[in-house]
Amino acid sequence: MVAAGALATITAAIGLAKELRDVDHQFDTAELRLKIIEMMDALAPQRQPQSRLKA
Repeated sequence: MVAAGALATITAAIGLAKELRDVDHQFDTAELRLKIIEMMDALAPQRQPQSRLKA
């Protein structure tokens, strides 16, 4: 029975590690998206409308 409990604990720890890795990846993705938005906002005043570029 002790082995079964140890196995269950190890399985739960592995599951938690996988969830933490997924959360870390999601955080990195969100942080990258935020940086892109900040750069786009910073560049927005310098952007010209498409109609001026085509003429």
